[in-house]
Amino acid sequence: MSSYTQTSQNFVRALKASTDPPHPGGLQKIEIAQLTWDNTSFAVPNKGEVIIDWILTRLLKDKHDAESKSSAIADTRFWILMNSIITHQMSSNVARPTKVWLLPLLNRTPIAPIMLAYLGILEKLDNIQMRCLCPIAQKCFDILWPLSVHRFTPDLLLDCFGSVLAVFEMCTADENLARTYSMIVASYQAALENSSIKRKLYVSFIGSYLDSWVQCISGIGRADIEVTCQSLLENIYAAGFDTIFNIDTLRQTQDSHSEDKFFDFLVKSMPASSARILTITPRIFRSYVQCIHKYRGTLFSLDSSQSFERLIGQVKVAGMRFFASCSNLLDCAAEDTQLWSTRAALLAIVDSEKLYSATDQVGRHPVSHSRELAISALGESWQTGRSSVASPVISVLETLVRIDYDIIGPSLPKILPRLLAAQNISTNALPFLDLILEYHVKTRTLNSYALSILSALSDHHILSSIKDPRFFYDLALSSPVFSADHLEHFSRSVHNFITPGQVVQTTREVLMVFTDAWSRCQENFVQKRLTAKKKRGTGNSAPANSDAETLAVVFSLATRIISVILLAIAGQSLSETTRSDVDLLIKEAQKVATRASFDLLGSQQPENHSIVWAQQTTATAALRFDYGLKRSGCVNQSNQDGGNLLSVMLQVVQEENTLPELTLEIFRSLLGEMINENDSHSASVLNSVLSYLEWHLVGEGRMALSKLGNDEKHTPALDILHLLIKRWMADIDLVPSTQYLARFLQLVFNIHHISHQLPTTSAPRVQANNIVGELFCSAQFWELPNLRVFLTLVDERTSLLDR
Repeated sequence: MSSYTQTSQNFVRALKASTDPPHPGGLQKIEIAQLTWDNTSFAVPNKGEVIIDWILTRLLKDKHDAESKSSAIADTRFWILMNSIITHQMSSNVARPTKVWLLPLLNRTPIAPIMLAYLGILEKLDNIQMRCLCPIAQKCFDILWPLSVHRFTPDLLLDCFGSVLAVFEMCTADENLARTYSMIVASYQAALENSSIKRKLYVSFIGSYLDSWVQCISGIGRADIEVTCQSLLENIYAAGFDTIFNIDTLRQTQDSHSEDKFFDFLVKSMPASSARILTITPRIFRSYVQCIHKYRGTLFSLDSSQSFERLIGQVKVAGMRFFASCSNLLDCAAEDTQLWSTRAALLAIVDSEKLYSATDQVGRHPVSHSRELAISALGESWQTGRSSVASPVISVLETLVRIDYDIIGPSLPKILPRLLAAQNISTNALPFLDLILEYHVKTRTLNSYALSILSALSDHHILSSIKDPRFFYDLALSSPVFSADHLEHFSRSVHNFITPGQVVQTTREVLMVFTDAWSRCQENFVQKRLTAKKKRGTGNSAPANSDAETLAVVFSLATRIISVILLAIAGQSLSETTRSDVDLLIKEAQKVATRASFDLLGSQQPENHSIVWAQQTTATAALRFDYGLKRSGCVNQSNQDGGNLLSVMLQVVQEENTLPELTLEIFRSLLGEMINENDSHSASVLNSVLSYLEWHLVGEGRMALSKLGNDEKHTPALDILHLLIKRWMADIDLVPSTQYLARFLQLVFNIHHISHQLPTTSAPRVQANNIVGELFCSAQFWELPNLRVFLTLVDERTSLLDR
């Protein structure tokens, strides 16, 4: 060491030696430099500047061999010494300011290549090396980079920016790297803004760094990326977007569609990077629209003869052209939930920015294309593994309605049948149906919407979508069209906004659908019975019965919609003439429903279980329709078939193969007739209802309650009990004989006791407890005149506790 410190010339000569160490077996140059700097007694003119000059030169020299073990770039000793010298020079009372002595060194030795080499080795370092190198290197760059960045060309800064993109993921492990990256990104953004070679930078960026940029910005909003890095990602996004869509490139875009290169690259990358590309596409589209709005005066010509509206029209055309490119890009991706969410997001931007115009041929095609794809996907959403797609598909259709109803209106006859078969989308589809309703309210065409729904329930649509009518029936009842919210909104709209001039015609048209549906069911049942007799005579098997089930499903679903319409119309304030015409039509329909119920329930049950299901489903619908009309006050409460239908119904509920929903409707109809009949009839009905409940809930059939489950077919006993409590308690109390009230209360106590023997979380226990709780919380119950019976029963049941 003494030879190096004898004179300053020896020290400088050692640093400039061609080998390291200068003498075999001796100290390395960095060790010599460190010892010389630490030795304050050894005087060398501008010692710190000499060492810094040597370190910078060495770092620049090793940029091509940065990964070798002897590279200075990965050696923390070089960075520590450089930081020590610069910090000392800045803090000491040196006559020459740092900028005066350091800037000439930086002019001779560019920092950008060193930075590129530094970023390039980061992926090769382990965590320990990273923790040692990054903090000290960042301290050096904090000083060196701002002093030298003004000398860097935009091309060189683009390369630095590209290197940041390649190693961005590493910034999540070290905050010092995030500072380094932010410094580079900010420098590139400033250079890009003032650059005259934006077109050249665009070409270089598309060719070399677009893939890394897409990968980076797809992390925006990810929960596993820290807030600091999220802010950096926003800047990276802005820098990349400004490179692709700056004023120079946008000006060429309007003439040569230069953004095609951008989309060509994305299309090629789609198979390997579809998730990332789908994530960023809506954001890029929104930024593009905002950008052309900002520069519209420069991008689009506007002379004195053109209006401002024409300029905005040109902006919209450009925006829709970009949307068309995005739509074509999405066609290259595999169809999944993310794809449809991206389509919905793109259309939401079209809506919020008011880009769509029906006269723009360029924009109409991708919008129509999105509609047709959505309709097709909605039709397949009932299939296994496809239900998750339904919600974003509905979002697409909803957004299309918001953009322009005329996009969806002509396709409504195709959408509604598919909506009936869609699964798990009632919540998502309700806003869509509300928008449809809102349009028809404004245009006073609710009659058209009503007929569209009924048309969607045709057997043709059912068989064309799902071959199993029963499966379709279950899907339709759980669909958004038959959701309680939609039916309520539909009923309110018909009641408030259907015009007086439309009432009679609408009533006539929907009742024609009702009578036609029943006629087809009736003819089919008669034909099936005749055919079955002939087949038994010849010994051949019976024909397929899917048509009978399909017609039954059509009739059942149609009557639900027709009931909503008729009840809404019946509640209107109509002129005397109109009211008379409507009442006459409804009374005729009610006669058909009553006759249909009697024919179906009173006929001999066929041996074919499929025909049994079809007949009972049709009878259920007829009873429900008849009950709804009677309760609305549209028709006379009395039953024209007298006791015949009532006795038939009492007999049917006792049969084992009766469908649960038919049993429920029969008891509801029986209870509805109870207040209009004599005491013997009321007693007969109550006895039948209570006997049914006692058998299935607390008698020999008590095990039925314990077998109930969410996924099992269950008896309607709990539903009937709930109906009895909610609607008919007062009527039970009015029956002269108090024995029925006593039986009912005894039943309630027993149900409450049995339900507590079930698992705590079981659905039947929860339902049973809720029913009993509703009873005890009902003010009507406590105000019953014959409540004394209940109190006596309570006293008897609790008397044992006093002993």
